[in-house]
Amino acid sequence: MSASTTPLNGWRVGVTADRRATQQVEVLRRRGAEVVTGCTMRTLDLSHDPRLLEASQALIDHPPNTTIIQTGMGLTMWLEAMDAVGVGSELRSSLAGAEILTRGPKATSAARKAGFEVEWSAPDEQLAQVVKYLASTGGRG
Repeated sequence: MSASTTPLNGWRVGVTADRRATQQVEVLRRRGAEVVTGCTMRTLDLSHDPRLLEASQALIDHPPNTTIIQTGMGLTMWLEAMDAVGVGSELRSSLAGAEILTRGPKATSAARKAGFEVEWSAPDEQLAQVVKYLASTGGRG
């Protein structure tokens, strides 16, 4: 391979991801990097966590007026976990009627992909701005 296809030749790069780590390592190695891996946070399967099911069931039983979605990955994993235990559709229905506020573009994208209409998203991707917005509008309810 030429230097133009291996621009990271001579570089040592650390990948600390759990999710999609293999793909990241492959891309970096193809570009010539020596790759060291060490996961700093791990993605857990929470589909059988009774606390998550209990909290989700509470939202199904008493749908929220306003829902804040902080991360796209968090929303996606939550919905997938509830799909795995058979209440995903009920949870989506419960959340669908809520005012949906998001912390940024990834959360907005995940919410839309899940079928929710996002009413507002923080332009600076900061939770503090979501809180300020909610305090100024009073939310829906």
